[in-house]
Amino acid sequence: MWRIKFLCIWLCCAFLTNAQNVSDELSKFSFVRLQADTIINDSMLQPLFAKLQSGQQTVNIVHIGDSHIQGNMLTAEVRRLLQEKFGNAGRGLVFPYSLVRTNGSRDAVFSCKSEAIRSVVRKAQNDFAPGIAGYAIKVTDSLIRIDLKSSQPFDNVAIICRPDSAPTIGLLRDSILQKNILFPINETNIHKLSLPESSQSVNFFTEKSVVVDGFVLRNNQPGVVYHSIGVNGAHFADYNRWPEFYRQLPMLQPDLIIVSLGTNEGVNRRVTKAEIKRQVETMLREIDKNSDAPVMLITAFDNYYRRKSFNKYLRIVNTAIAETATENRIALIDAYAITGGYKSAAKWRSKGLVSRDAIHYTANGYELQGKIIYQAIINSYEKHAAR
Repeated sequence: MWRIKFLCIWLCCAFLTNAQNVSDELSKFSFVRLQADTIINDSMLQPLFAKLQSGQQTVNIVHIGDSHIQGNMLTAEVRRLLQEKFGNAGRGLVFPYSLVRTNGSRDAVFSCKSEAIRSVVRKAQNDFAPGIAGYAIKVTDSLIRIDLKSSQPFDNVAIICRPDSAPTIGLLRDSILQKNILFPINETNIHKLSLPESSQSVNFFTEKSVVVDGFVLRNNQPGVVYHSIGVNGAHFADYNRWPEFYRQLPMLQPDLIIVSLGTNEGVNRRVTKAEIKRQVETMLREIDKNSDAPVMLITAFDNYYRRKSFNKYLRIVNTAIAETATENRIALIDAYAITGGYKSAAKWRSKGLVSRDAIHYTANGYELQGKIIYQAIINSYEKHAAR
């Protein structure tokens, strides 16, 4: 009995230390308004908070965005902190960005000997529709190897794929026992496969042409799975033109869908608040058609216009996002307001947190943004837990 009590006390202390450390880190930056770092309309997230509080379930969070998300630096920090507090149920969705010669997360490494053809939501026309990752690739008679460069192995692999034409057979081979798992590929589907032992690498093979939408890596532990979906240069409108992206959302079984877009809309001098609101509301409707998970919007952090001017157009975009959240009772982290709004990018730059292009951020900048998002979630969660 005393061991159980000790464990409970230790876990409680660990959670408090985790929260305090993040709060202490944020307090070092004068432009972060700690008193404003919370979720607006957080009552919409009560089912999520209740599931987190149970401590016995898998909680799936899906984060959709643009290049700030594709690189996975911001989301890696949110993932790390949430999994430290609530448990690590796996890495989540990964996509072979390197096979189509674009950047992606450094912790998931892919290799393939044959050429891959890609589709992406940014293109108005593709030979095949992009899926849940915002991208998709087509491979033929090829083996794709997945290596997860982290300390957390996985024992469950879900493959989201579809045949290019005729049905075919897929093969998954684990790297430890070298056992083959065969499964049919006859429609767009998610194939959930259990490995004989935990692993950090697997091989996927098919003889015929297959469209691959992504891989989901999990383990059998309760906790958080944080799925990161980002497309360089993406706008709300880019996702909105592809129904297949929304159709595949339920495959991740989301308990919360986070949307942080707006940066690319903010480089358009002709941007209007009405058009942004229309596109945001379209995305909300498409999500609602396919999932009953609550949605949380995040306004874009400040940046520069053409590297040197303060970005007044981004202010229009973020105002539209915030108003849409208020009018539709959608949860919102107003990251733009929390960090000072218009012209606040100058303060980020003075701390070395903005990259040379003055739109993206350094690794430290993205880590700080991840802490801001995490702290907002925890502030609202703790209000729920205290009731």
